Amino acid sequence: MTTGPSIADLERDIFALKLAACVTMEDRIALFLQSKNDGWGFWIRLADKTGISSKRWRHVAVAKQQRITSDMVESLCRCFPEYAFWIVTGQLPDAGIVHAVAAYG
Repeated sequence: MTTGPSIADLERDIFALKLAACVTMEDRIALFLQSKNDGWGFWIRLADKTGISSKRWRHVAVAKQQRITSDMVESLCRCFPEYAFWIVTGQLPDAGIVHAVAAYG
C-alpha cells in the first residue's frame, strides 16, 4: 500500500511553484513577506523594524494597491540581508559571490 505525499511535501511543492512564478521584484517581495508573516502583529513589527508604515507594506504585499518603492527595497534588504540578492535580482547567489564588506573591508 502506497501513501501519497505528505502535507509538508505538498506545501514545499506549492511554495516552489510560487517561487518559480515570481518574475518581478514586486512578486518576490510579496511572496517573501507572505512567507515571513507569522500572524497577528507581523505588519506592525515589520513597520517598527523598517520605519515604513504597516499600511504601506500591506498595500504592497497583500492588496497589491501600491508599487514597491526604493526606500522599501532598501529597508527590506537591510533587515533581511541574507535575502537581499534574491529580492533584487531573482537569482540565487553563487558560492563565488563575496559580500562587499569582506571584499573591501
